[in-house]
Amino acid sequence: MADEVDLESLKELEREVILQVLYRDRAVQSIEEERIRKLKTHLQHLRWKGAKSSSQEYREKCCARCQRALGLLLNRGAVCQGCSHRVCSECRVFLRRTHTWKCTVCFEDRNMKIKTGEWFFEERAKKFPTEGKHETAGAKLLQSYQRLSKISVVPPTPPPLSESQCGGSPSRGSLISINSTCTEMGNFDNANNVTGEIEFAIRYCFKTQSLEICIKSCKNLAYGEEKKKKCNPYVKTYLLPDRSSQGKRKTRVQKNTLDPTFEETLKYQVDPAQLVTRRLQVSVWHLGTLARRVFLGEVILSLATWDFEDSVVQTSHSYPLRSKAEKYEDGVPQNNGELAVRAKLVLPAGSRKVQETQEDQLSLNGQLCLVVLGAKNLPVRSDGTLNSFVKGCLTLPDQQKLRLKSPVLKKQGCPQWKHSFVFNGVSSSQLRQSSLELTVWDQAIFGMSDRLLGGARLGTKGGAAGSVDSCSQSKLQWQKVLSSPNLWTDMTLVLH
Repeated sequence: MADEVDLESLKELEREVILQVLYRDRAVQSIEEERIRKLKTHLQHLRWKGAKSSSQEYREKCCARCQRALGLLLNRGAVCQGCSHRVCSECRVFLRRTHTWKCTVCFEDRNMKIKTGEWFFEERAKKFPTEGKHETAGAKLLQSYQRLSKISVVPPTPPPLSESQCGGSPSRGSLISINSTCTEMGNFDNANNVTGEIEFAIRYCFKTQSLEICIKSCKNLAYGEEKKKKCNPYVKTYLLPDRSSQGKRKTRVQKNTLDPTFEETLKYQVDPAQLVTRRLQVSVWHLGTLARRVFLGEVILSLATWDFEDSVVQTSHSYPLRSKAEKYEDGVPQNNGELAVRAKLVLPAGSRKVQETQEDQLSLNGQLCLVVLGAKNLPVRSDGTLNSFVKGCLTLPDQQKLRLKSPVLKKQGCPQWKHSFVFNGVSSSQLRQSSLELTVWDQAIFGMSDRLLGGARLGTKGGAAGSVDSCSQSKLQWQKVLSSPNLWTDMTLVLH
């Protein structure tokens, strides 16, 4: 069909419009290919973690996924119908509306085929085995465009992948359907200008420990002069800094209006002590064709000084919509909580001068001891809890990495691990050129990706990018640890 279309016969404006559409289509295809690549990479990592394969033999009977030992009478495991490997009860995922189950790897493989649409092409290949891949008409038109020199069309920048794109972990006993694989496909367009206002009220019920956002209405929304009658607005909220799919709330979509009325209440389960560390983000979006989202404006309110016992404050108010805020305001990284640690450099007995002159001989006798005490103000889930753990990575001057991990504390919003990390075989001269990175994670279920809550770094590259104060403070703390061997140093690290 592309051979029948002659771009030379069209006017320059017509060519430009057609090519802009084709370039946008190619950009969307590139984003989709990158999304599929990440899904396949994640699946491959899960397969590598598996303990068994058909070409390996094992002396002991254990789960093929988590390598947990299986018993003779209790917890004997069962054979997965997909891969024929024996797995324990914790590594099984039951499918919705059925009594069947699959192991975590087989479930993720099925989930990946659903999200990418590979199941359709597999079934199509069975029905039409001789059908090959053909070049599309749009691709041929773009190739022919390269020969034209009268038009100068710059391809649009591909839209960024949003955090909520294809995000979220499947709950036990559930199966993600095709229509819910990508709840947010990114910002494919933006409103020409942000105008209008939104009316809502914020209330907190201390009895049920629930925060209620009562969305009333919006007025004078802007979505282009030529599309006024096709604006389909809805409201989305986050309780920052949590931007996960579990922390997202949305209203219903109102059709063909610039002054929508919602009258809906969005709720969050959050502890009262957590309210002072959270910010409420209320944004307005337009739902276009092919699930294209358009940003229409937002409001961000800090809850630190909010008086929830004042009845006047809990009434609805109108707020002007503003443009999208930068991720880091004024170059300062986002604060994702604080991590309390205690560190000590343990050196062999002897005078300090002797130690400094014999650094090379003592390089294998020193220890860096670190106690991860606890964390607070973390970006918790919607229920106010986390299944959190801490990873520690000490990078030595020769780029050798020593990694340690704490146990998982489940269902805690302010975890207190009190777990010790001990890095053996180090000296003060090595540590002066080393860096220690601590990251806090929220454990996912069923083999899905864990969520990074924040991190901090001590050492030669301490601090977060763009934060001079944090960088200098971390260097001073690290120098204090190295200059005071065999003494504990308490630190509070800001997570970014």
